[in-house]
Amino acid sequence: MSVNPYAAPAVPPPGGGFTPPAAGAGPAQPFGSTEVIGVAFEHVKRHAGVLIGATLLMGLIRAPITYTPAALILGRVLSPVDTELQLVTLVCSVLAQVVGAYFGAGFARIGLAIVRQQEPSLGLLFTAKGAGRNIVLGLLLGLFGSIGTVIRLVAVAAGVAELTYLANAWMLIALVPFILVWLAISQTTYFIVDKDLSLGDAVRASVEATRGKRGEIFVATLLGGLLLVAGAFACGLGLLVSVPVFMMIFPVIYARLTGQDPAATFGNPGGGYGAGPGWGYGGPPGGGYGGPPGGGYGGPPGGGYGGPPGGGYGGPPAGGYGPPGGGYGGPTGGS
Repeated sequence: MSVNPYAAPAVPPPGGGFTPPAAGAGPAQPFGSTEVIGVAFEHVKRHAGVLIGATLLMGLIRAPITYTPAALILGRVLSPVDTELQLVTLVCSVLAQVVGAYFGAGFARIGLAIVRQQEPSLGLLFTAKGAGRNIVLGLLLGLFGSIGTVIRLVAVAAGVAELTYLANAWMLIALVPFILVWLAISQTTYFIVDKDLSLGDAVRASVEATRGKRGEIFVATLLGGLLLVAGAFACGLGLLVSVPVFMMIFPVIYARLTGQDPAATFGNPGGGYGAGPGWGYGGPPGGGYGGPPGGGYGGPPGGGYGGPPGGGYGGPPAGGYGPPGGGYGGPTGGS
């Protein structure tokens, strides 16, 4: 079988059923804090129905649990100083963590399907596989807030108001350690869902994958949080867009960290296969496949290799073979 060394690299045509690489098969792909938000927004535009539907379902299921303490106060069923209210608050907090972690695993499946340019379905939200491990993770992370609630419960039950200040101080003191821990293990859910790792192995994989990237993850999360605030100020209706965008930031980051994002390898999500910064093979204007950054064999304008007057094989502009006078010269920057 003959192989043409000058043939264009094999790249699937747009819409031709791109098959993403296997999990963790490629090197980590670069990403920027603002760039991943833009990519997340593009994904939301393309899959608005599934993402908004998933967001509404999760919100509707969690809302009765989350707002029960406030409803009891507004309905004057319980007072803020009642021990029963603090106990209800603690129970509702734990239940909300359980429900949120269960659906968090399901949403991770939806997000990964979208990033990989597969067809997502709302049914993935209710997939139970891996949900138990994610619930344990959610409860462990929730300990930071639950400890503060327990302190308030003790303060009310013992009638020691000063303990309330201790609860507030705990929340302030625990904030920075919580953020540092969360940044390190922020990809644990995705390692559980994507690779079916045990909780311990998923935590270790997340710590390793995020090393050196936690600053970008923090800034992306902070900017996403500002989007949530802006959506809330837009009469709350903006949350229908800002919440899905915020949640899609994390599957995009995970896919980049594990080298699985076709958008980074072949250009912008869902559209064509132009090369992203430092990645893949970008097509030159007018068709054909140009050489990858840093070397390779670039196609001449319009395709083919034109011969110089008088015969021989002349090199195309910026590359090709054939210096004046004959022979075969090496391409610029190539091997």
